[in-house]
Amino acid sequence: MEKSLLYDTGVLIYIVRDSSIDENVRKMINPNGLEEFISVVNKAEALSIANRNAWGKAKILKLNRLFHSITIVDISDNLIIDRYVEIDVFSQKQRGSRKEDSPRNMGKNDLWIAATCSSLEFKLITTDKDYDHLQDEYLERSYFPPESFK
Repeated sequence: MEKSLLYDTGVLIYIVRDSSIDENVRKMINPNGLEEFISVVNKAEALSIANRNAWGKAKILKLNRLFHSITIVDISDNLIIDRYVEIDVFSQKQRGSRKEDSPRNMGKNDLWIAATCSSLEFKLITTDKDYDHLQDEYLERSYFPPESFK
């Protein structure tokens, strides 16, 4: 059985960014029509980006429509909180000879998103490599480089 999807904030931005690519983006990242989720952290982060970049009313409306079409997961669940701690400790203590194995500071939003995805056993859809060191250990992710949305 395929896993439900949890979108990273970058994916939300690309979906909302240009009305001509909206449906194509969603079909590309979710061709099988799996259930789509975001963390409440994604919602706050996307709204912050919209505010900082002075998005117009039409774009904000589109973002809000997107929020209504995707299930938003609260992060107050103890499983998510415990996984947040576990992933943070894992990220800080990584050891090994490869650069990928070195300790890393994850952004707090990314930690919450990873913890949500991992604890619920969703597949993470992302446009950045901030989660690479968690692949296989804590989550399954699909990476879509930003240029794939153009």
